[in-house]
Amino acid sequence: MYDLEGRFKYSFGQDIVYSPCSFTPYQDLFLIPEIHARIALLDFQKKLVCYLGENVPIVDIEGWPELPVTLIQPGKFISPHAVAVDQKRNLYVVEWMVGGRITKLLR
Repeated sequence: MYDLEGRFKYSFGQDIVYSPCSFTPYQDLFLIPEIHARIALLDFQKKLVCYLGENVPIVDIEGWPELPVTLIQPGKFISPHAVAVDQKRNLYVVEWMVGGRITKLLR
């Protein structure tokens, strides 16, 4: 985190996330897609709420993230890169993988 003058203030999450790609603040949460197969949800006190679609062992498979379709499972992520929220509070997760994938998580 930086202040409005560009001075470094602090960082957080090193003990919770290990491959963050971006983050989306939403209401009282940070939604953090991790390239290594999960979405981390942190509260504004910087504490872990949960992981969504966790599939961390998949990154150890040779060829990851370009895996055969037989290894792609609904509800399990391969390599999330972005997350967005619609007006109904559904989440959309964009993944970088063979063919790409957008997953809608219903509220």
